[in-house]
Amino acid sequence: KEGRWHTLGPGIDIKLLRREASSVSYLLRMAAGMRIPAHDHADDEECLVLEGDIWLGKTHAFAGDYHLARRGIPHGELHTETGCLLFLRGPKPEAASHYA
Repeated sequence: KEGRWHTLGPGIDIKLLRREASSVSYLLRMAAGMRIPAHDHADDEECLVLEGDIWLGKTHAFAGDYHLARRGIPHGELHTETGCLLFLRGPKPEAASHYA
């Protein structure tokens, strides 16, 4: 219930849940067919798929799946075929800096 949904781009929304000194917990909602470019992380990032599917580079994850993106190791493009809702915890995403 905390926070509000904010649009990051067409078909991609974020809802910040908790902010700490160096990390955030947030929900990320992506409509079917949406993509986020490949990137790396300043710290480990945990991802739990709550709904739908997500490709994390070459890994295809579905509701209930967990993924850990290790610090400094880039992962490929994120994209979803059916749309998804993700819970993430890790470094603040660049695109969301002004919402935290």
